[in-house]
Amino acid sequence: MTKKEIEIKCPKKYSDRSFALRKLMSSRINPIIYINKLLNLKGLSKVIIIHKTLKEAAEFRTPNKIFIDFQNNLNYLALSLAHEYTHLIMRFNQWNGEINIKKLLRRYENFKGKKDREKLEYSIEQAIAILAQTSYENYAKISKLNYKRIQQLMKYMDAYAIGKIYLKKWRNYLKSNFDKKNIFNFIQKGLKTFKTN
Repeated sequence: MTKKEIEIKCPKKYSDRSFALRKLMSSRINPIIYINKLLNLKGLSKVIIIHKTLKEAAEFRTPNKIFIDFQNNLNYLALSLAHEYTHLIMRFNQWNGEINIKKLLRRYENFKGKKDREKLEYSIEQAIAILAQTSYENYAKISKLNYKRIQQLMKYMDAYAIGKIYLKKWRNYLKSNFDKKNIFNFIQKGLKTFKTN
């Protein structure tokens, strides 16, 4: 992504972190480029990164806004960006509207009602965001890929029921050739084996 495609809005007191994040975005460990390649999806044309006092949390808002707390160090900003951008790119590419995934999700529509299906969809998205984030951390040498830690993150973020299926298959996904398939194929395979009981 070029500088025009990334807009950073934060108070002047965080200008050193803003500068460091801009520098990171033009390096080989740019989290947005990494996530685009990892998921093999069409990337957003513009991302707006906005400071918000969230402590150790981050948020996204469609179509292209990511809220992160610039009080955190650069590594934390980068991994938060990777996580939240995963949500945005999946929604931008309408992952839950992809025909094969949509058919599989319909199996759960009447299980406990629409609200539970929406929770399942968010859990899938959250699980993929956790897997993408932790893979980015490994790639950027922030921390090694640790499956026990991923499991804990999924439990903490209420994504473990479906996430455990994707966690088991993630190592194979990372070894696969992303150019031939995208994350939708991976989501679809996991949904086929998901049991709601």
